[in-house]
Amino acid sequence: MLSKDMQNVLDEMRIYLMSSGKSDKEIEGIMNELTVHAWEGEKDGKTVRQIFGDSPKSYVQALSKELSSRPGEIAKLFFAILIGAISYFIFSDAVNDSLDYSVYTLAGYPLYILLAAAMLPLLGRITAFKGKNTAFMYTMVYAALTFFPILAIIFIDRQFGTPVFSFDGGSRWLIMALSFLVIVCLSFRLKAGALSILPLLLAGTHFLFQYMNWDSAGAMMAETYIPYIGLLLVMFIETKRARNTAQYE
Repeated sequence: MLSKDMQNVLDEMRIYLMSSGKSDKEIEGIMNELTVHAWEGEKDGKTVRQIFGDSPKSYVQALSKELSSRPGEIAKLFFAILIGAISYFIFSDAVNDSLDYSVYTLAGYPLYILLAAAMLPLLGRITAFKGKNTAFMYTMVYAALTFFPILAIIFIDRQFGTPVFSFDGGSRWLIMALSFLVIVCLSFRLKAGALSILPLLLAGTHFLFQYMNWDSAGAMMAETYIPYIGLLLVMFIETKRARNTAQYE
């Protein structure tokens, strides 16, 4: 069983390597070696500094240079994220019965998703081996940078947009079902199964509030945030479970 500090360092190393675009297979191999190395070191009474030096980040940066990049895998990952995010936007619109799309939304949403996805690896490298407060600050900056563009798209669409595609009636339910299947399949394909629960939380919250006739401003705000809070809770529990499992392996 690894100490909490050692497990945290190994987790940060994994995040750094993944955000650096290295091969999944090579990352898994090197992380297995590092875990064994750390376990044997702690067994002999060594500390994190004695095992990985004064700077674990410099240690993993040196290792990173020896691993091959994965341009093909990265391209597939970006494509999967793009399709998954678009499917989520469509699912959300279908739940709210607002499947009307202008040129601004058809062009703006994909560009927004690509921008957010491109910035995510940078966030991973910047926040790796930082303190919790610093990492939280960078994450909030990322959230702001990805939040304001979506507000701009919505504002421009409402002010100047004219629908070029509209769906209603039976097509709404078909689109909702198809987008849900895409989200679930991609979530498990990307080994992020917890994300598949988000559309269920979104739809469940919406229909519950609709059934209860909760339509005040406060209720609408709560309906917006409850699914994401639920997802964060599920991901927190899953992450904690995975860390506990890793510590006992």
